[in-house]
Amino acid sequence: MRLYRTTLGLARGEGDDLLLLDLPHRDIEALLADGVEVARTARVSGRMGTGSIELLNPISRPKNIYVVGANYRDHVLEAGIQMPASPSFLRISVNPAVLADPGSQILLPIEAAEQVDYEAELAVLIGVGGKDIPVGEAWKHVGGLTAANDVSARDIQFQGMDHEAVVDAEAVRRSKSFPTFKPFGPAVVTPDEFTPSLDLTITTHVNGGLRQRSRTGRMLFSIAEIIAAISAAAPVVCGDVILTGTPAGVGLASKTYLRPGDTIDVAIEGIGLLRNTVASSARDSRRP
Repeated sequence: MRLYRTTLGLARGEGDDLLLLDLPHRDIEALLADGVEVARTARVSGRMGTGSIELLNPISRPKNIYVVGANYRDHVLEAGIQMPASPSFLRISVNPAVLADPGSQILLPIEAAEQVDYEAELAVLIGVGGKDIPVGEAWKHVGGLTAANDVSARDIQFQGMDHEAVVDAEAVRRSKSFPTFKPFGPAVVTPDEFTPSLDLTITTHVNGGLRQRSRTGRMLFSIAEIIAAISAAAPVVCGDVILTGTPAGVGLASKTYLRPGDTIDVAIEGIGLLRNTVASSARDSRRP
């Protein structure tokens, strides 16, 4: 089931249409907490095309956002770092300002505008919390999957790193937590649409040019292994979001960073297209 958050409320996808649902829930996280199945039988209050309504970030109030690093072999090789023996992850800011809607602008921060990079990632929305979750049980804790662009200010990020080692976690968190740096969307797709061994095409185009292309089946650590590792360190709760890593082709590798006017298309098979444009911050754009 494809679930959207729109300016008119929650909606369920049906082909190229959106079915607006008569639900008391204001966001998908609350729907997951109460039981996502109610969306299948909810009264439909309207139908419209996906292009005729403004889509909002389907993840509106994440409890925690975890970013997983070095999870695709080709990305590890292009970065020139060691292959990890276990999932590496970091919890970043959950300030609502970090989120961005599908179709909205990613703003380049004034203090770190020159090395802002894109990272196409499969994002996991936790539906059922737990601690010390076994790998074999982890898929039962997935509430849905969506596409993400893990935008990062590389110059700030590398202030907190010594080669691949994190020496200042706060600097790395800050590099990924500027306002608008976490677009998600266009929909959250419930896990019954996939299998735990999912192998989905994931791509990034910038201004129409292909930058990243891989498959989620090439991740070094599966969704289940990642959930098990994170829940061993701290309990996961409904509404947590896990970004599962990015494949090769990031701007860092070719030094082709984002610039005002760029259009970024992140697409994941079975989930959809997440498109955002790039702009200078409002204060920056007023400069002569």
